[in-house]
Amino acid sequence: MKIKLLAGIVLAGVASVTFAGKQGSGEGTVDKVNKKTEKITITHGQLGSLMGPMTMDFSVLDPSMLSDVSAGDKIKFTVEESSGNYVVTEVQVQGKAK
Repeated sequence: MKIKLLAGIVLAGVASVTFAGKQGSGEGTVDKVNKKTEKITITHGQLGSLMGPMTMDFSVLDPSMLSDVSAGDKIKFTVEESSGNYVVTEVQVQGKAK
């Protein structure tokens, strides 16, 4: 158990160092989920000071996030930018597609 906990702490530290760039949060609508490429297409509003409203493909920090969302879902999400790469680090479904 101690080994698993230590491994989790080490991995968490790596993730925070890897994506220690600018961050933005906002709301949007999922347009497409591509589990094969581990990307999600989101039409979103302003993401703090990170970027303005647009439709964009994003990579995800954890591919298991894609199991919880479907095209048409309304979401709140957080994106981090590092070296020009934009990665969704958190996603919360606010309303499921009908």
